[in-house]
Amino acid sequence: MNTAADNGLNGLAILVVEDEIFIGLAVEQALRDAGAETVDLATTLSEVEDCLAGTEYDAVVLDLRLPDGETFDLGTQLLDKHVPLVIHSGHADLDHSHRLPNAVFCAKPSTPQDLVHAVIEARKIAAVSPIFHSKRAPF
Repeated sequence: MNTAADNGLNGLAILVVEDEIFIGLAVEQALRDAGAETVDLATTLSEVEDCLAGTEYDAVVLDLRLPDGETFDLGTQLLDKHVPLVIHSGHADLDHSHRLPNAVFCAKPSTPQDLVHAVIEARKIAAVSPIFHSKRAPF
């Protein structure tokens, strides 16, 4: 099992929710380069539902706006299910940080290193936050 002390994201399964395909592919590559074993890309809310129905993710990188709706409710649901969450958006602001207090915010544009660091930080928060009491350890 991975720990926060591991270099990168070795062996993790990560869902990337991003409607801009080139950004999504760049995020996917950055996560794979950092060691993620599985990186799925969803570009719509319906694709997200399909991904979540079939896979248990170690973390989710979430854009706030998709063509078929905003993802704030999805972010809340993911946090309620104890999934480490990174908000990767050009639309994130202080209001969102109050509404999703256990999510890590990584503003667009970002470097691959910033994004990998944000995923690692989200997993650390999940490990120590009192709202994260799932049977599945975040690491």
